[in-house]
Formats: sequence, structure tokens, C-alpha cells
Amino acid sequence: MGGLFTGCNPTFSYEEAESDPVIAIATHILPRNESRVQTDTSGKGSFETDDRLTLYIQPKDGGVSQKRSLTNTASGWIPQLTWTDLATRQATFTAFYPPVSSETNGMFTHTVASDQREAATYTQSDLLWATTSSQQGEPVHLAFRHALSRIVLTLKSEHTFTSEQLATAVIKLQACPSVQVHSFTGALKPTAAQVSSLTFHPEGKGTYSLILPPQPIQEAWHNGWIDIQVGNRQFTYKAPTHLNDQSRFTALEAGKQVTFHLTIDQQAVEEEWAGKTVWVCGLKDIPSPEGWNYADHNGAGVGILGLKWDARYGWFDCNKRDPNKQQTDSDSEMCWAASSSNLIHWWLEQNKEFVARYSYTGPSAYENSVDSKIFQLYRDRFPNKGNDVAAALSWFFTGRFGTESNKGPGYFKDLLGANNPVATIVSIHSGYSLSKALKEAFTRQDAIECTIEFPGKNLLHAINIWGAEFDQQGEVSVIYITDNNDTDLYTQNEGFDFLGRKKTQAGLIRKPVRKGANGNFFMEGSIIGRFEFEIILLNTLGLKRTEWEAYFKKQKPAAE
Repeated sequence: MGGLFTGCNPTFSYEEAESDPVIAIATHILPRNESRVQTDTSGKGSFETDDRLTLYIQPKDGGVSQKRSLTNTASGWIPQLTWTDLATRQATFTAFYPPVSSETNGMFTHTVASDQREAATYTQSDLLWATTSSQQGEPVHLAFRHALSRIVLTLKSEHTFTSEQLATAVIKLQACPSVQVHSFTGALKPTAAQVSSLTFHPEGKGTYSLILPPQPIQEAWHNGWIDIQVGNRQFTYKAPTHLNDQSRFTALEAGKQVTFHLTIDQQAVEEEWAGKTVWVCGLKDIPSPEGWNYADHNGAGVGILGLKWDARYGWFDCNKRDPNKQQTDSDSEMCWAASSSNLIHWWLEQNKEFVARYSYTGPSAYENSVDSKIFQLYRDRFPNKGNDVAAALSWFFTGRFGTESNKGPGYFKDLLGANNPVATIVSIHSGYSLSKALKEAFTRQDAIECTIEFPGKNLLHAINIWGAEFDQQGEVSVIYITDNNDTDLYTQNEGFDFLGRKKTQAGLIRKPVRKGANGNFFMEGSIIGRFEFEIILLNTLGLKRTEWEAYFKKQKPAAE
């Protein structure tokens, strides 16, 4: 069989005899469904001559079920079938490729190859199935679907490996290789087979693929899942907890593909960033953190540095009014709206001249941490539930994700296009470093939302990153954040002596970060030295200067 992942539509027909017409069987292969992350590796395929499949026939009138083996030829599938052969006038047809060798009690086991580097073992690892009902006088159309999952890895290296070296990588993954399949329905059932090591198939140009059964992501895989060997160097990556859309990555799904873009490099010093503190575009006049006062303490006599908000600094800190859910109209679950509002306030301020020319009439006022007209818009229009930062930004700017009951304002849809996404989403996992993501955001002049995970609670929380410190190796060591849950820091008393400095309202908080042994990044919690908040995702918002230029160019009156 040729390439598996997108189908053509060859149709095979037969001349009908007057007495007992041959059943016309038509087959084609449907494309694999895309998963929740980007999936751009695909190919076209169809059944080739001499391919064989197994066909199960279940009469609708309660007759005896049959199992047939069919072979593809230039003139169609043989042996040819008639309704007389089937002793029925109406039946359900279920087919599988590759053919089924043995079964027990209506179930068979499909096992993928442990080493899929060769094209033959890779192709034969896939399982296609189709089911349809037909009656005498009608053709049997079998639309084959991919029953298993596929993982695609694309490898990049900034300064360690050449593209030729990446093309020689050997990649292995831990997974269960088998699944049980119901012969007449195609339903899948997990097996008790032990987890084993499966080797990826090279597609070329640093892209690798693996076919494997649908299955839940096991807890142990979060500590080590994929092993990559390039020459004599070994890299281990763990299963991510979340995908790019912030949904939890809990399982490999039937008929779907997940693509991971991994960057593999040895440690290298980036002198441009080494030993520097970098702020988001537009932030200014921020005093050196060495002179900041303490916003809080860790319970053990160690102060936590904080900076009180001032309009001239350029960052924003929308806080929830009721982070502990003590009121009936609480906003306790709206961290996504608060962090989105901070980005929007920043964007409006940095683009204020363009915004004025655009005749923007939406909310913009920011009086203080608990008085933001933009955050209030989200409170008024959305329930107190978790939501998606990227979607919230698109809703505000272009109307994307609006519903009939809550159509988005789309305040800048003429500038950015109606219903278009506006954020850049970066998944932070062991294959993509926080340092790299922050450097790229700072270089693009983007403002940054950061999604973290509470330890042991299976809860996500959205905050904002406004600056970062890089160590002498050019790796991020500290981030400067605003947290919409710390409303108490804004309202607390200040100005009195506190741990050798003054107590201050805040605002901006200094938080160390650390790269874990598994390659992921963690932010320090309230206890000094305890790095317990895993950094999951960044949503960044750019200034859109290219779009502004194009928009105003169109607005100029034509020359007379």
C-alpha cells in the first residue's frame, strides 16, 4: 500500500449479471484527523495491486456472519461477491487492512512493529478500517479510516547539529504496542501488553513518525518518554502535560496525529543576553531591583522584592476583586481575563497614536489594580469560569470565538481581520526552552502572558511576565511577574520598616526560575528555594506595526 495519511478516491465497478449481479465494492482512504496542535506532515495514498484486506459481513436479517479475504487487482477486489453468496439482501460490511490473521470471540489483536525505521514495518504497523451498510442493488462504499495514532517529531538545532546529522537520529519512545479490535465494529480495547520501546520512522529532513495504538499518557512518561540519539549524544524528553491550546495532554487518540517540534542543542553561552536584565518593549524608568522594597515575606524571615505600580513604568497589573470566591459575583476563576486585560492595556498604550487615528471607542481606562475597564468588560460578558487567553485576546481584537449569545467586540477587526487569531502561542516543554521563548518574545517586542500549573492540584493559572534576568550562560534565571491573585499586596498597608527595608504595595514581583532535571522550567513559590510552579505555556501579543502601516496606507485618499 502507498502512503497512508491522505486518501485518493479510486472506484472499482463491475458489470452486473442479470441473474445475480456482482456486488460493486468501492474503496478509498480518508485523511487522518488533525489533533489539537499543528499537523502539517501528510501524504496521499490508495490501495495498490495485490494489497489484501479482511472483510466481515453481518446480515441484517440475522443470518450467519461471514469473513472473507479480498485481494486488490487491476479489475477490482477478488474474489467477487454476490448477494446469493452472502445469503442475504442487506448487510453491514466491515473491512480491515492489513488483513486479520486470527481472532478469538470476535476480537483480534493488532500489534505495531517495535522498530519502524524501515518503510515496510512502518506501513504495516498502521490499521485501517471501514464499515458501511448496503442492500441488494446498491454498491458497497468502504471509506477507510486510520484506527491508530501517529506522532510526528521535527528536529531542529541552532548551533550543535547539522541537518545531515539530524537526519541520522535514532528516536525511541515508550508505549504499549498492542490493541484489541472488535471484528464487526472496529471498536478498540486496551490490552494488558507491557510498555515497550518503539523506534520512529525517518521521513527525511529531520522529521520522524511513529504509528502506535491510542492510549492514555502514563504518569511515568512525564519524567522521561522520548529518547533521541544523534551520533554519540543522547537527549531525553518527557511527555508534555499540555498542548499548544492549553488543553491537557492526557491521551493519544484514535485516528489523530500529534506533532512535536523539538530543538536539541548542547549548552551554549549567548553573550548578547548573558548577565542582562531585559524588559518588555515600552517599559521604562524602572528602578534597579536592588533598591526595591519588600512586598511580602516567605514565612521564614526572607523578604520578597516588589515594585508598586506607577503609570510611567508601562506595565499593568489587573487583579481579581474576589480571588478567594467569597462573593456571589466573584471573578475568582478569571485569571485568563485579567492577564489578557494587562496585555491589551499595554498594547493600547504602546499604540496610542495609532489607536487615536483608528477612532477606537472601546474600554481603555486603568485607574488601579482593581479598577480596569477592560477587565470589567470581560467580567460583564463572561461567566466566572476558566477560559483561554489566546481566545480572549482574539475575541477582543477581531471577534474570533464569539458566540451568538456573546458576540465579540472585535474592536480591531478592520485592522487585523475579522475572526483572526492575534496571539503567538508557545508551549514550554522539555524540547523548547523558556530562555529561547522569552528571547524571541523580547526580540519581537511582544508582551507576555505565562500559564503556570499549581503543584498537585491539576489547576492552571495565567500571570504576566514583564521582564527577565539572564545568567552568565545566557539562560533565564529570574522573571518579573504580575499575579492577578495577589490583590492583598495592592491593598496592604505600606511604608513601615519591614525586614530591613520598607513594606510596599505591589505590583511587580521578582521570581527566580529553574530548569528541572527533566528539562522543564519551574517558578519559585512562596517558600524560597522551592520551585514548584511549572511553566506550561506563553501567549504573546505583538505591536502589529506591519498591520498598522498597511491599514493607514489603505486609508489615504487617492491622488487627484
